[in-house]
Amino acid sequence: MENSQINEKELEKRKLTENARMEKWNIMLTNFDNYYKNNFNKLKSRTRKGIPDSIRGLIWKYYAGVDKYKEKNPTLYQDLLNDETKNNLELESVILKDIDRTFPKHTLFKDKYGLG
Repeated sequence: MENSQINEKELEKRKLTENARMEKWNIMLTNFDNYYKNNFNKLKSRTRKGIPDSIRGLIWKYYAGVDKYKEKNPTLYQDLLNDETKNNLELESVILKDIDRTFPKHTLFKDKYGLG
């Protein structure tokens, strides 16, 4: 009985910590470009601590500068999809490496050719 109480307390503590992290990231997201320019060290520190799963994709879009690429070439993504001169197997192997590194604990990506 005592162990379950400890586990519940620990779980509640983790939830509070995760919620606090998420709140900090939400504040940064309201004006990400400004935060990136003026508070880069804090952003770097929080990134190293871990980006919450729920916003990881959005944050990496910012880091990769997706919007700037879209402005310069709005059809780039579709053009790359349609370019059959690329070796699709080579691209797939790169993607598989990144998925494993990006989502090491995600259940959909645990198996090489699983649901994810």
